Amino acid sequence: MCLGKKIDAADALLARYLAKAQARIDRDFGGKPRLGAAQAAWVAYRRIECGDVFDYWAEGTYRTIADAECMLRLTQQRTHEVWQAYLTYPDSTPPLLPEPPR
Repeated sequence: MCLGKKIDAADALLARYLAKAQARIDRDFGGKPRLGAAQAAWVAYRRIECGDVFDYWAEGTYRTIADAECMLRLTQQRTHEVWQAYLTYPDSTPPLLPEPPR
């Protein structure tokens, strides 16, 4: 699978995990944790971080691949962070969704 399709799949998985996390927040905490604001900040971070990687490799043809790999890696990491913070329990209760790839 090409990197573009992998990024699209990772973005879709992240959206699924965010929706489930937001539903839990709304149900259990009346929507108080600011997941939406945190996600917006993360999207800005990803854009800046991967843009910087792209600029760093400006002299070579690798820059497009480096940018895409950055996007994929950070998206997978964010999905795992959302899963761990919002979709798991501190006891033996099963998580709300399966553990995503890192």
